Amino acid sequence: MHVTYTEFGFTTADGAGQIDLAVCDLTSNPANPTCTNGSGFDISNPGAVPAYLIVSPNNANFCEQEGSYPAADPASGDVYVAFEYNWGTNLNGVGTCAVTPTQELLVHIPASCLTSTSPSPCSPPFDQATVNMFPRLRRSFLDIIASPAMTSRA
Repeated sequence: MHVTYTEFGFTTADGAGQIDLAVCDLTSNPANPTCTNGSGFDISNPGAVPAYLIVSPNNANFCEQEGSYPAADPASGDVYVAFEYNWGTNLNGVGTCAVTPTQELLVHIPASCLTSTSPSPCSPPFDQATVNMFPRLRRSFLDIIASPAMTSRA
């Protein structure tokens, strides 16, 4: 199982939202998965424990990115992660973010990057495409949740 999430932090490395991926092993006990996300935020040392896999690092211009949704290809084991780029900072941002339209980005993570060891042997940039999608209604930051994807059927 693969789970993606947005890591917001207090540093220039993750302040506008870094999209991360975690892996979970369901083979020994599906009701109690063994997960590797790699992150372990510590305010005194924010970069001490890296994420298992960084799908998209914090944007250099601090254009906000969040709302990640994974999808797995059961045949290849590859994972595709869609997320929203600049969805809020284009409305209230300054500089580049204020004039950059909101985009839906789709990132391809090859199965070879999804190993059982942490961190993943791969790092961004990955193959990426811009996808035009109808933006979903967002009422507050509380509707941002981790989204899982499975690579094989149980």
